[in-house]
Amino acid sequence: MTTLTTSSLLACGWLVVTVGVGVLRFAPSFFSQSPWTRGLLTWGKLATKEKKQSTLKLHVPKRWFWHFYFVGSLVCLFQLASFSLLPAGGAFQNLFDLLAHVLPVSAPTACSPQSSTLHFLALALLQTQLARRLIECLLLMRASPATMHFGHYVVGLAFYLAFALSLFSDCQPDVRVITMSDIGSVHVALVVTLFLYASYHQFLCHHILASLRSNDKSSSSYGIPRGDWFQWVCCPHYLAEILIYLSFALLLPSNAAVVLASLFVAANLTHSALLTRDWYAIAGWRAILPGLL
Repeated sequence: MTTLTTSSLLACGWLVVTVGVGVLRFAPSFFSQSPWTRGLLTWGKLATKEKKQSTLKLHVPKRWFWHFYFVGSLVCLFQLASFSLLPAGGAFQNLFDLLAHVLPVSAPTACSPQSSTLHFLALALLQTQLARRLIECLLLMRASPATMHFGHYVVGLAFYLAFALSLFSDCQPDVRVITMSDIGSVHVALVVTLFLYASYHQFLCHHILASLRSNDKSSSSYGIPRGDWFQWVCCPHYLAEILIYLSFALLLPSNAAVVLASLFVAANLTHSALLTRDWYAIAGWRAILPGLL
């Protein structure tokens, strides 16, 4: 029997869900006839009153988005702590070993010193992203009556656990062999610069969006965002998110699970951006790629 690596198994999972997004995008008849899938991929202003009423019992407040980043932060902090206490494998090593017992997959082997450094840096960047988004949700975003499908809520929670697992699915880093010289390479410097640049503009875009919200929590009105990357596209915060996850793929290019997870983020957010562009219906305003899409 052929044994897959843990990274290959997770990569297959990311590929399946990415293809699923594509099917829903290019199969409008199925998308429009299924209230469950329609509600799963639309939320907030994209969900019409009819859609909300048709699946009302399956919706939760959109302000629960902060749960995603809280759970993701806990996972990252747990993993960082586990590598400090169990430097040779980390707590997830037991989970990978369990998968190897119940599925035809092999547990990841130990990382090289250079790879260990890059994997820890990737985890640190992910924790930075999650902490910033959590702070934004709690302190920047204003409450509204907007909702999201319960399925979307579950997928959001699962995404960050799956992505954290993907980071270490190709090899298990060892904190004892980290070398600071690897962090100072041109490759790492460019990746971190991309991450910080995209994170900064995503914060600016979220600040602009938050400023449009009324202080009336019961109000569902939406204004037209202006400024920063909004001058080119209607969903620059999605573009920034794609660039952020692209930085993970560039940092760990040999990790198939991380690369395909980043592809899933790009496909999913591009689909959402196209729906948002249709909702705004402003001529000449691109969805997510200036001058192209």
